[in-house]
Amino acid sequence: MKSVRKSNPNSAIGWISSAKVEEMDGNIEEAWLLIGQACDRFPNNDSVWLEAAWLAPPSEAKSILLKAISNIPKSKKLWLEAAEREDDEE
Repeated sequence: MKSVRKSNPNSAIGWISSAKVEEMDGNIEEAWLLIGQACDRFPNNDSVWLEAAWLAPPSEAKSILLKAISNIPKSKKLWLEAAEREDDEE
């Protein structure tokens, strides 16, 4: 997946896919690093932020979603995920 990121570094899907492959291989730290870089590169892409929230420990997911919503306040996907996480804590 590294070659996908290098050949098309402006594709958020390539970054997300790379993080997912690392996660499946058990390389959570590498997956977290990649998705963090993707969040920096694509701050207006809600799919990147949702993947970051998915990869994050539950204690950090909420703050990631807050940051995502501050970048993309009109994203229904982010608001729904944040609301779902709120319900999980009750």
